[in-house]
Amino acid sequence: GAMENKGLNLFNTKFVLADPETATDIDFDGIESVVAHEYFHNWTGNRITCRDWFQLTLKEGLTVFRDAEFSADMAAEGLSRDQATSARAVRRIDSVRVLRAAQFPEDAGPMAHPIRPDQYQEIRNFYTATVYEKGAEVIRMLQTLLGLEGFRKGMDLYFRRHDGQAVTCEAFVSAMFDANERSGTEHFMRWYDTSGTPRVLVTDEFDANKNQYRLNFRQQVSETSPSQAPLTIPIELGLIDSAGKAIALESPLMVMTDWTAQACFQLSERPVPSLLRDFSAPVFIDYDYSTDQLLHLLAHDTDPFNRWEAGQRLMLGLMLGRPEASLKARIFSAFRDIAADPGLDKAYKAAVLTLPAEAYVAERVLEIDPTMIRAARNDLRMGLASALRGELIQIDQEAQAQPKTNYSPDPISSGARSLANLAQHWLGLSGVLSADALLDRFMKADNMTNRMAALSLLVELNLPQTAQALEAYLEKFRHHDLAIDKWFTVQAMLLDDEALSRVQKLLGHSLYDPSNPNRLRALLGAFFNQNLPGFHREDGAGYELWAEQVLATDRKNSQIASRMARALDRWSRFEPKRRALMRDALVKVASDARLSPDVEEVVSKALG
Repeated sequence: GAMENKGLNLFNTKFVLADPETATDIDFDGIESVVAHEYFHNWTGNRITCRDWFQLTLKEGLTVFRDAEFSADMAAEGLSRDQATSARAVRRIDSVRVLRAAQFPEDAGPMAHPIRPDQYQEIRNFYTATVYEKGAEVIRMLQTLLGLEGFRKGMDLYFRRHDGQAVTCEAFVSAMFDANERSGTEHFMRWYDTSGTPRVLVTDEFDANKNQYRLNFRQQVSETSPSQAPLTIPIELGLIDSAGKAIALESPLMVMTDWTAQACFQLSERPVPSLLRDFSAPVFIDYDYSTDQLLHLLAHDTDPFNRWEAGQRLMLGLMLGRPEASLKARIFSAFRDIAADPGLDKAYKAAVLTLPAEAYVAERVLEIDPTMIRAARNDLRMGLASALRGELIQIDQEAQAQPKTNYSPDPISSGARSLANLAQHWLGLSGVLSADALLDRFMKADNMTNRMAALSLLVELNLPQTAQALEAYLEKFRHHDLAIDKWFTVQAMLLDDEALSRVQKLLGHSLYDPSNPNRLRALLGAFFNQNLPGFHREDGAGYELWAEQVLATDRKNSQIASRMARALDRWSRFEPKRRALMRDALVKVASDARLSPDVEEVVSKALG
């Protein structure tokens, strides 16, 4: 996206140019984050830099953390206390979504590595979600352990000690602990040498005779990790009583430093535990929540992240299980309460009501069948659209009744658009809004966020009005590259069988330029990584296109090709038929005599 050359920052146009006519709310957020990131590198990356390539997370993990905190500060600026809390929570949720979509699969696949690897084959494959996103979460754990004031003291000492130097990750962590006169540097450094996503298994027990409630924790690291030692894991927790009130705790932070730990509380009743609040560590929490417990957290948890997480777990349960009709009705009723709650911020409502992405669902099943995942997700979405019809209509009507104002990407305005467009999407899918009405909204949209929301829905419906909208968009934005990228991406997301033929047709379009990385990512990147059933066809035609395009791209831009090649990282997790076809495609690419080192590393590791 950009590059932090001292005195001459370089930016991809996508991450520096925007106006309401051509950029969405997400684009504006991306620009704010990326520009901040590159300028923050002036200190964390340039003034203090890496001794060697293996220390890359020293600057990248730290700076991703800094730009995430900056974006949260900007989102909360000028808002009331409650609005600021909600805005920060939405930013945190977005960060964790990115981590789960990109880094957790990397941790579980053939390219898994610690945030500080001890070897590499091709340095351009070193810039990974693990080094960046997981690296940022490791820095965040230091802030959680030391507190805001303690973290700032550590940063100040780091700059005093090392300004103008090239140092190691140990130098940073040592400054953090030394500034706070605390031991633990060596133990915390284990995060830098451990690969895979750790798991924390949690059980609980309540002794009514002793009025004692106990939580038992046991951590596990990946069997393939080069380090097999227990980690420092900060777990923020809360307890919610039967009336929905938060129970006051002497300390809401429990820090694991060994394989097992316990937390005991004197209580008169069994509470519902709220675990890993604010996602205080990049781990899986395995606790066997009942549906009743999750509904209780969704309704009452005072931690907005875990309230959202309870909703995600309930949705996953509906998609992956076979709940009774009465139980499903109770869950739908809980989400109806969220949609109707006037006290909740609109951006936060939209986050809670948004279903888990297909890619994340795929990570939560033993064997991936993209067709079944999409069917289950669509069934749930249609069920929610039906159950929440009244609330969705009210949201939609209120949004349409708002007087027209100048576009602003501020969090309140963008949050309102996010909720309104979610309601519009579900109403359109369920037939409450006609295709003609949606086409009219598309034509009259005065900003790209609303325009793309209407267009994406029309593409999903794939009716005659869809072609009209796509043609009108092309005519309006033909000479604006970044807007045309969106036109290619939205078509790559067509449903199932038609997607592949549309992508193949667009590869020959006069505006498609395979030498333009943004255009290539917009079409092929979106198709390979975001359209699971469209790409993962049962006949393997998507994999044939993948092999053809990886090899063609490798001749011109091996770095882009290696990123594209990673779409088949997780081939061994799929059902047998697709698994065999993916392996054939990987072998085809691997056997090419002119393959670059970038792509060779990816496919050879995938094949094992």
